[in-house]
Amino acid sequence: MIFRRIAPYFSILAVLCFDVFASVGIEGTNFKIIHTTPLYDESFESFNIKKWGTSGLTLVQDDINYVSPGNGNAHLKVTYIPTSRGTKRVTAEVLLEQPVYRAQLSYKVKFGEDFEFVRGGKLHGLGGGELTSGCKAQSKKGWSVRVVWLEGGVPALYVYDQNRTKRCGTAYPIHTGFAFQRNVWHHVLLDVKLNSNPLVNDATVVLSVDGNELSRLGNLQLTGAKDVLIDTFMFSTFHGGSNSTWSPSKRVFAEFDNFVVKGIFELN
Repeated sequence: MIFRRIAPYFSILAVLCFDVFASVGIEGTNFKIIHTTPLYDESFESFNIKKWGTSGLTLVQDDINYVSPGNGNAHLKVTYIPTSRGTKRVTAEVLLEQPVYRAQLSYKVKFGEDFEFVRGGKLHGLGGGELTSGCKAQSKKGWSVRVVWLEGGVPALYVYDQNRTKRCGTAYPIHTGFAFQRNVWHHVLLDVKLNSNPLVNDATVVLSVDGNELSRLGNLQLTGAKDVLIDTFMFSTFHGGSNSTWSPSKRVFAEFDNFVVKGIFELN
């Protein structure tokens, strides 16, 4: 009975807070009040590729008969150029407006109609500090979480944390039967919440695609230092890989749109 009496007041509080914060919601059955704030937003309507300091990127205009999944008529097209260890690395690191303990990254991706997934490759993610990746040595001052695709387009989480046992990152495949399709726009949502203390294993990572949760990791120790939070959007996409078995037989393409990073704050 008490629960029924107090529940409406949480709803009223959420409405009142909405006027003050960027957005407010109620999460879970324990009624956590959630405030979100924008940290990065790119829809490619007026985009300068040079500011990312990378190559292999081109802006493309949508066909006039095509309804863009973005805010307008522009999106990003990436060329995957075969190399001896996959494809050319197309990467960029974008600092967020402020460092946070929890953030959500969302974006749209469409693999070309003749895209070759081969053995797998990398997609974008979030990181902090030294942005440990690329098989670099473990560091308390760095970590990263990215999405990857495996053979057949099956998505997975790819984590560089404080407890990894491999030289490179750890891939966590999903087992739902889902796989990325060619020539279809997919919506990817990555939710990263850091461990509450550098010495505690309570970080969580959740991957959802097209509104469906595919993977949830817990008991992670992502950051190893209290001043290393979520501070960077990692644009990172390529095949591979350490040898030519990861390489497609030709140049292939994927398109991206509407990159958004939001900081998540629990007000109660």
